[in-house]
This record gives sequence, C-alpha cells and structure tokens, in this order.
Amino acid sequence: MKKLNFSTIYKIFTEICLYFVYFIFSLTAAFKILINFTPFYGFLIDIFKVTEIVKISKENIYSDFTKLMEYLRSFTPMRFPLEYFKYSPSGEFHFMEVRLLFLKMDILFWISVVLLLIILFINRKSLKSIFNNYKKFLICASGLLIAFSIPVVSNFSWAFEKFHKIVFSNDDWLFDPKTDPIINALPEGVFFSYLISILLLFLIILLIPIIIKKIFPKLKNKR
Repeated sequence: MKKLNFSTIYKIFTEICLYFVYFIFSLTAAFKILINFTPFYGFLIDIFKVTEIVKISKENIYSDFTKLMEYLRSFTPMRFPLEYFKYSPSGEFHFMEVRLLFLKMDILFWISVVLLLIILFINRKSLKSIFNNYKKFLICASGLLIAFSIPVVSNFSWAFEKFHKIVFSNDDWLFDPKTDPIINALPEGVFFSYLISILLLFLIILLIPIIIKKIFPKLKNKR
C-alpha cells in the first residue's frame, strides 16, 4: 500500500513538473520563434503603412529592424546598430533594457529545454501514463490564456502601458518621435500583432502532444 501511495505521489509530482516546464517551454519557444522571424515585421510594414509614416524606404526600415533584433538577441556586447534612424541616449538605454529582457527569455527557454529533456528521459518508460491528464492541463492553460487575452485585447493601450510600468523602472520607454523616430516605425499595431501571433503560436505548441497522440495512437494507454 505504501509503495502504491509513493508511486501515485511520484506520478502526480512528475506530471505537474512536466506540464509546468512544457508550459514555460511553449511560451518562450513561441516568443523566440516570432522574434527570430524578422520577415513578419516586413509584412507588418505594408499592413501599417510604416513607409508613409517615417518617410524612409521599406528596405532601410527593414535593414535597421533586422540589425536591431540581432542586437536584442545577442549575448555578446554590440554597438547600437541603428543606421537610418537617429536615437537619443535614453532611447539606446531602453533598448539595452529590452535586450536584457530578451536574454532572460532566451535563458528561460534553454533551461526549460534541458529540464524537459531530463524529465522525459527519466520517465521514458512511462510517458504514456504521465501524459494521461494532459488534456486537463491544456484546458486549464487555455483558460488562463483566454483570461489573460480578454483584458489585453479589449484595451491593448492600457495593457501595453501597464506592462512597461511593471517591467521597467524608468520612463525611457516613452519615446519622443523627434529624438527617437524609430517609435514611428513601431506603431502600437505592430506590438499588438506580435503579441497575438505569439499567443497563437504558444497555443499551437501546447497542442503538439495532443496532435502526436492523434497521429500515433499507439502512444495512448492500452486500457
């Protein structure tokens, strides 16, 4: 009886750890994929008519954005890369803070990858059983995603402002278009589009275990 109790507790603990780590992995992976896929911004340049706003060619806007994303993703120190947009010291400092945030997300992603592989390897002989309750977890995760999305989508300006006030300890994120015209190339709609795309990709990654079980029915428990 004690062995059964320990086995049950271990299974529950393993499931909680696995689902939590996979949740973090899914979120950070979605973020990482979208941030690295710079052509998405090229598409948004046309959607939000950025060239008409900043009076710079699409090629030059995209070039600076690509260099900026390389800067934000880099683990090694780099010179601030903007070539076609002037910038202020406070603007450069804000992007440095954003870079630190990106690096933290990247570190969290790789930690989740390592932990996920360790958990799956340790429990490789009982993968079928520890994924039994994944649908319940997915429902809970989807509920959290919906609960988060409703206020953000309904009032993105408010959510955007709150996020910056919570994450950053200064007002350097309040760009003046005269000194930091890059903000004109990043209208609110661009940030909103990235957020929605990240959330959708996050949900898709969460669905992968369910899709795998549908494609490979042998992974299901034999009852």
